Amino acid sequence: MSVTDRRQFITLSAKAFLAAQALLPLLAGCSSAAQNAPAAAPPLLTWEQLLARLRQLSEVQFTPGWDQESQVRDVEAALRIADLDCRQVRDFCATYKNSRGDFPEIRVMHEERSFQISMLEFEPGEAIPLHNHPGMTGVAFCMEGEVEVKSYDPHGDISNQRLWLKPRPTVLATPGLAVTLTATRGNIHSLEAKRFTRMIDIFAPPYSRDIISRCRYYAPLGELNAEGLLETEVRLSPPTKST
Repeated sequence: MSVTDRRQFITLSAKAFLAAQALLPLLAGCSSAAQNAPAAAPPLLTWEQLLARLRQLSEVQFTPGWDQESQVRDVEAALRIADLDCRQVRDFCATYKNSRGDFPEIRVMHEERSFQISMLEFEPGEAIPLHNHPGMTGVAFCMEGEVEVKSYDPHGDISNQRLWLKPRPTVLATPGLAVTLTATRGNIHSLEAKRFTRMIDIFAPPYSRDIISRCRYYAPLGELNAEGLLETEVRLSPPTKST
């Protein structure tokens, strides 16, 4: 290689080096942008996957030290990542008929030995008065509409068919929100729809003859007292609007 050729080679190499240095920040920026780009959202649970997850979560009720608070949190989380617009849910909703007059429709969608899925459908103004779910956990997930949920805890024991209740904060459930209960927290509640509302209920264990025999309704006997407690009359059937 002649002296002239070497000089041209050195000049070109220096220019290439400088050009590469100028590109480094751009290349680094591209790499950083790729690393910082939000990850694609995972696919929603199919109906079959949701059932499998609920089955797994509900089996814990048969183990010692059943953590009910943890279970209802996990069930709520599963519902949030489930495809509730799937064919199975759409087809079930399509069969809705308002056949109970002024009381919401409560229809069982799926039932196994450890849990039960029900659909609650309210026409505007329809309500379920104060009632309990003895020994059960529950997650009520609002799919559409708006429903006011008032929850209570027993305060003391039943005496002469009277029971004092301690209120919990009232919740206005709207689409995407869930209301949970355990056997000892918020197990007595009422629901009243502000407009047409659909909710999916997950109960563990499912209803049985024994549980149904222990279900009760609670008719308020006035307003909250000075201690913030509500006196109720314990009944086997829902109180009518006139009582």
